[in-house]
Amino acid sequence: MSIWRTRDIKIRKVILHSLPRDKPSPTFSEAAIPGDSDPRIFDYFRRHIENSLQDEDAITAKFRDIEGKSARICQGLLSAEGDLVSGSAILATSLHQFLKKRENIASGDLAVVLYSGREKGKEQDYLALLKLDPSIGFRRVIETSPGRHAFITLKVEEDMLPTTRERLQKGAFIRRLPRFELLVLDHQIRTGEGAVARFFMDFLEADNAWKAEDAAKELIRTRRTVLKKLRHLGPEKHGILDERLRLGLRGRKPDVTELTEGIQLAPEDEKKLEDMLDELPPQALRVPVKVMQEELAKEFVVYRGDLGLRVERPVRFPAERFAEEFDQKTGFTTITIITENWQVYGHRSRKPEEDVEISLKTA
Repeated sequence: MSIWRTRDIKIRKVILHSLPRDKPSPTFSEAAIPGDSDPRIFDYFRRHIENSLQDEDAITAKFRDIEGKSARICQGLLSAEGDLVSGSAILATSLHQFLKKRENIASGDLAVVLYSGREKGKEQDYLALLKLDPSIGFRRVIETSPGRHAFITLKVEEDMLPTTRERLQKGAFIRRLPRFELLVLDHQIRTGEGAVARFFMDFLEADNAWKAEDAAKELIRTRRTVLKKLRHLGPEKHGILDERLRLGLRGRKPDVTELTEGIQLAPEDEKKLEDMLDELPPQALRVPVKVMQEELAKEFVVYRGDLGLRVERPVRFPAERFAEEFDQKTGFTTITIITENWQVYGHRSRKPEEDVEISLKTA
């Protein structure tokens, strides 16, 4: 699942710079990889980008200063006037200085990739910054023994680039629309559950764009959207789904099978539910349980009755202070709410579709 649901990725330009720890400066490329090179080269970068966009550890970030050096370079590279060679060289120099100060960060290569893709039906340009860490590879060779017998063996190749079956340790993806933002990957030096490593973020002069409270609110908004679109299920099924969503949306993507057990949703409703949950960004799925509970406690249960009656009850309202009772003979429902203080905040006229605000204060 990706925050950016980018489709039809096409590589436009790629430039590589080498970042050796034991050298005072990077080894720069003076030109991008020629467009008429082996197509498999560009397919290599396309597949790495696609895989990284699906990585659940990717987080949305924002530049600390939109006029800062890193932000301006990235904006320039995304524009028609941007110089890929000089702009990427500045980024490579900055990244090289960062890794020389940190012994646990390996040498590698920086790939600066301009690519296009479609997102929600619109095509736009993107910039990818990929740190390609070296690895050891083996190449099959045929040699001859002293007895002049041929045999197959392996030759060790140093400084091999990661295959597309390996996930990249560090990468960043930048776009302009709908707003100028980044998607950052950094698998090394975890600082705690759900925390992203600071190395690549500091290199880009960026910060996490999401607060825990924002993530919790996004989960709650998703729950409300699900319940609204599935309101036709009826009060009983709707109530069961509501309770399961309240329990399930706490730091992980809820399992659709668990949510719908015993409810028997129609296939189209189950697909609708799955699609809405797929839209949840990874940050929302990492929200701490405590923060989620605090945000849920701010919610109100809304009662709508006859003649436009509307009453709100905070979910944290003491259970012993309210009761609901349905009389089968009369068909009426009685809701009892006990409060020491009751205040009416004036009167006003309204249109039929407007809500009337009634505040209830507990002791």
